[in-house]
Amino acid sequence: RRSVLASLRATRLGAPLPPSCGLLKPSSVLWTESSNSASASSWSRLYSASSSAWSAASSESTVSDSVGSSRRATTSSSSGSGTVPYGRTHYCGADLSHLISSSASSASSSVQLSGWLRHRRQLNPTFAFAVLADGHGQTQVVYNPQIHTALQSAPLESQIRVIGNVSARPLDATNSTMSSGNYEVHVSECTLLNEARDLPFFLHKADQVAEEVRLRYRHLDLRRPQLQHNLRLRARVYESMRSVLFERGFVDVETPTLFRSTPEGAREFLVPTRQKDRFYALTQSPQQYKQLLMAGGFDRYYQFARCYRDEGHRADRQPEFTQLDLEMSHVEEENIYELIECLLVEAFAAAGHTLPTPFPRMTYAEAMLRYGVDKPDTRYEMCIEDLSTSDLASNATLFYESTVIRAFAAPALAEVLSKKKLQALLPKNTISLFGTSDGVQLSGSACKSLSTVQQTRLIQQFSVHQGDVLLLTHGTDEETVASTLGRLRIAVANELRAADRLVFCSDEPFRPLWVHDFPLFSRADHEEGEEYDGRTLDATHHPFTAPAPEDAHRLLSDPLSVRGRHYDCVLNGVELGGGSIRIHQADVQLSVLRDVLGLPESRLHSFSHLLTALASGCPPHGGIALGMDRLIAVMCGASSLREVIAFPKTSSGNELLSGAPAEVTSAQKLEYHLR
Repeated sequence: RRSVLASLRATRLGAPLPPSCGLLKPSSVLWTESSNSASASSWSRLYSASSSAWSAASSESTVSDSVGSSRRATTSSSSGSGTVPYGRTHYCGADLSHLISSSASSASSSVQLSGWLRHRRQLNPTFAFAVLADGHGQTQVVYNPQIHTALQSAPLESQIRVIGNVSARPLDATNSTMSSGNYEVHVSECTLLNEARDLPFFLHKADQVAEEVRLRYRHLDLRRPQLQHNLRLRARVYESMRSVLFERGFVDVETPTLFRSTPEGAREFLVPTRQKDRFYALTQSPQQYKQLLMAGGFDRYYQFARCYRDEGHRADRQPEFTQLDLEMSHVEEENIYELIECLLVEAFAAAGHTLPTPFPRMTYAEAMLRYGVDKPDTRYEMCIEDLSTSDLASNATLFYESTVIRAFAAPALAEVLSKKKLQALLPKNTISLFGTSDGVQLSGSACKSLSTVQQTRLIQQFSVHQGDVLLLTHGTDEETVASTLGRLRIAVANELRAADRLVFCSDEPFRPLWVHDFPLFSRADHEEGEEYDGRTLDATHHPFTAPAPEDAHRLLSDPLSVRGRHYDCVLNGVELGGGSIRIHQADVQLSVLRDVLGLPESRLHSFSHLLTALASGCPPHGGIALGMDRLIAVMCGASSLREVIAFPKTSSGNELLSGAPAEVTSAQKLEYHLR
């Protein structure tokens, strides 16, 4: 018991699972039809001479008491991951090298495994092998098909239990990439636990199946090694983060999911009630509840919170998601930065990665100027430069009435994309110039409007070489030009990455970054179909963010110039999370809601509980929330959030496995006043 508890404690502290846990790469297989014939013949020669002995050993109907005793004795160290499997001695894929025996009937090497029948191959009438798989890995078993008919006749993916002895594989049949690749189990007993019928696809061909089909049969898709790896990694990351927070005195507090509708961000999911014209709203985040906890004296709060946002068909979003929600009293930005860096370092260590610290910092203004986005990917260069004050601004032919000109150079882009494909990639008001071998002039249709001196200056400023492309965007609005060029920079990087021509700044796979000094407010952007409520400004983050102290005096006179105490944590161009120091004075909060954002009295009423709490002596406080789905996706290198969530929704919000959302009966509609 002590060893098991010690292993559990090690796992809680973020120690990576040992190799014996049997987690495999998706491409790992023990035997396929394409295995080389030399190995197959070696297997056949090895066992053909002893088929009679093999049959005798396999025909035993039960395992002796001594074998059972041995099996029980080895259970305490069976899994290699600090846990004992139920109903078997070991997990598939466990490292059982220490049990390898030269004797086919050795009691000391007997094991009991259970798993899905993943592969099967017969070499002669009395010799065959199969692969058993569970959530931890795969193990090859060898059997006599004339005796062990369950193994021979069961459909693939049936649940099988085997009892047998561990033996070394022939040298030319070992697989060094797998923890179970140097041994096999010689079956003495097998039992069909459950037969798989009418499967829509087989796991060894899952990568050839449409994602919609895999989502419809997600219970089957979850058996894939990659999904097993991702979800088990997610659990380890959660444990490592909980350990850090527990050591720092944080309290895990659950807050309600059913809240009231408030105008604080994305569209909400409404939940009808039996009270006529009364609705709950699913929480977009526990934002107001965690501020209420600060007023209530829980000065260090956290929870892994389920959140809900109706964001329509936005790409790679989920209507329900998980975030690590944190709030602290009497904190400053530096305290938040230090805590999150520590949490992420521990989380990445649990996944076997190293994260460089301290994280660099960049203002919002610098990010938009140099990268055109507020979540820049700093792993590669292609930085944007401002040419608005250069002599190009006077070139009326190219930049007619434009007051903003910005550009970046894309190395080797002309060698990756044809001019036709490049032209299709370029947004409006964007010019492409091409590097030449002479290093003095550029090529392209726009060059006739540029002097040789201007071309040479651009070549030197952006270090343009032959095969490079210089991309210039111009316009009259600084924000529009910046975001246009930012999206183009990402699109170009994707093209270069696909061709393996993207040049990275360093070998570090992860480049974290803090972005801060965001504008507190922005101009209201009402979506099509949204009811216009007269507002001209929106809160950039949310309406509870405190203004920067040096800008607070302009809160009413010039709100668009006020910076907020908002910060985002960015990794490889992905926003992992964001937070802020909050407004903790009721009068300031009321002024922001009423005087700056212009909320009518009817909507101010929905914040009365928060204003009352702030007015009760609420301490200064701040916090942050990390998106766990996106964080795990970055760790795993997953192309979609659906690859790190057990039962995800499609981009249209449908859950194909259960058919949700679904129709309800007329009686239910009547009960909830929906008719």
